[in-house]
Order: sequence, then C-alpha cells, then structure tokens
Amino acid sequence: MGLVFGGRSSGQKFPAREDRARNPWLNASPHSMFPRMSSRAATFAATTHRWIEFDIGPTQSNQPVLQDSVAIRSGDQKLLAAGPLATLNCHHPDAAPQSIQKPQRIVLVQRTNYLAEYNRIVCYSFEVYYSEMEHTLNNFGQRIGWPLPDWVPPPIPPRETMPGRYCRLEPLDLERHAAALFEADAAEEDGRSWTYLAYGPFSDFQSYRAWLSAYCLGNDPLFVAIIDTVDDQPAGLASYLRIAPAAGSIEVGHIHYAPRLQRSPAATEAMYLMMKWAFESGYRRYEWKCDALNAASRAAAQRLGFSFEGIFRQATVYKARNRDTAWYATIDTEWPALRQAFLEWLAPANFDSTGQQRTRLSDLTKPILKESG
Repeated sequence: MGLVFGGRSSGQKFPAREDRARNPWLNASPHSMFPRMSSRAATFAATTHRWIEFDIGPTQSNQPVLQDSVAIRSGDQKLLAAGPLATLNCHHPDAAPQSIQKPQRIVLVQRTNYLAEYNRIVCYSFEVYYSEMEHTLNNFGQRIGWPLPDWVPPPIPPRETMPGRYCRLEPLDLERHAAALFEADAAEEDGRSWTYLAYGPFSDFQSYRAWLSAYCLGNDPLFVAIIDTVDDQPAGLASYLRIAPAAGSIEVGHIHYAPRLQRSPAATEAMYLMMKWAFESGYRRYEWKCDALNAASRAAAQRLGFSFEGIFRQATVYKARNRDTAWYATIDTEWPALRQAFLEWLAPANFDSTGQQRTRLSDLTKPILKESG
C-alpha cells in the first residue's frame, strides 16, 4: 500500500498562502533538509499540526503525479521512512481511503486536508500508518513480488578499515590482533560470554590463535577486529557472514566482546558501522540470528533495530546440544530511520560527564521495529 489520503472536494477553495506563514515548517527547503535526496522530496512533521509536503508533476483533474522520492520525518527531524512515490489519489475526507495506483512501500495516510499552490501540495492534520508494499499480479492473475527493474547486486565486503568516533573496525590480522584480543578476553574469568557461540572459551593463546587461523581469515565469514579508540587496542570480534549479493542479503554475527567493550558506545558504534556499510553498499536485507535461549542477544538485536521474524526449531546442533534459532532482520527501507537513531544515540551530547546515556537507543529504535520477540 502506498500513500492515500482524504482531501477537500474539488469544488472547495484551498486554504490561502497564510498557512505557510503560520507554520514555518512549510517554508523549509526539502532539498536542504535532505541533501542526498531529490529536491522533489516530502517532509513530515509531528507537531501541533502534522503535514507532508512534496512537489508534484503534471496533474490531471484531482490526481497529482508525485515524482522521485519522499522522506517522512517527525517534528524533531527523526527520519521515519523514505522511498519512491507514484500517482496519488485524492478523495473527499468522508470517502473510503483509496490506494495509490502503483504499489509502493511507504505509509498509509488517511483523512487529510490539503492546500495546493503553484506546483506544490501541502497536506496537514493526518494519520500515518506504516504498511507493506502490495503484491502485483502476473498475466495468470497470480500474486507475485513487486518488480525490481533497476536491481544491481551489491559488492562483497572489502577488507578495509571502517573508522568511527569510539572505535574502528579493521580486517582481522593475526599478527596485529590475536594476542591483544586474547588478553582482553582473559579479563572474563568464568567464560560465560562464550556460552552461545559454537566455539570457545579458549584456555590458552595457542588454541585461540589456531582457531582464528583456521576459521576467521576467509571471505565468508569475513571477520573484523574492533579497536577501542580509547587505548587503540583490539577489544572484540564481529563478522559479515552468509553474504549473498545476488539476493541482496547479508548477516552480522560471530560477535564477541571483551569485558571492557561490553555495554560501551564503541560496541554499539561497531554494529552501526557494519550496518551502515551494508545498506549504503546496496544490500536490501541485514540479518541477525542467535540461539533462541540467548536472551541477551535477542534483546541486543531489537535494541539495534532488528525486527523479530520467528524461530527455526532444531535448526542446528552445537556443543553437543540442540539449538533453536531466533531470526531477526532489518531492511533497506528502515535504514534511514535507524541511521538517524544511531547518530542521535552516538552523539557526544547524549552522554553526561560520567558517560551515562541520556536517551536509550532502544527508545529510539523501538518505533521502527515491525515485530518484537
């Protein structure tokens, strides 16, 4: 379902230009607010009045043709959704909502009043609901997935450093990282952080290095060392895995943090940097999987914006025990909102003088989740 809204009947006059003077948001330049998007963009704000603003193409009667992309933001500039638009059907406020002519993946908007001036429409006082894109029909009348005529498979992850404020990610290198990683892990005396991983804990450096050498130097999984910029030392591991460019899908996993990295801004930033590379490189789907009994990992996935997708029962066997696997994922249309949430949380202003967070990341990402579990 795309955008639908109820407008004024065609026989009524539209509100005057004074509406723009009363509401300064309507004077904001979409291009300046969204520099990476087309100037024909939409903005959404949730204040006393809520509205969406966008440029339109040639119109016929009561059906303006929207062009390019729309970005929807809350009143405090958080990006809620973004994507393409097509033909918008306007109808009377008392009529039943009508759907967009071409199925799109944005939102459902109902019972909107609007004004039109020159080549712009401003909608205000409406309700917004997220909805999935409709399926299309083939020539047999069967429902099929929406077309992706411009789809180009993304590249495989390169072995390159990803810099951040609190950490940087470096391609795993045994000579530079192995000893420091083992030393950082040794601060955990009981080894509980390895419970839900298929390997570890490691009692000595030789066995740890042998495992790194045998399993962590390939292209899939592709491991990175997480370097804490406080002391410029490795403090954790993570990897891309199940890398499927043709499907536009990639997973993050094999995550292990030394005690000093756990529950730190650097730990969160590491996940942000990996997600950022995946979506900005063109991947459509970013996955997280874990043992269904691993409550900490499941909570972490949702805190980071991954939506729950279900349980695969008896998915595998590891450490001589059964594993049911919990699946989580986020997709490209959710990335703009997630990116904004991460940037807000990671900003230095979000931490007080003692390093305590002012706003929880989970409070920023919870509205983006499609399912929890």
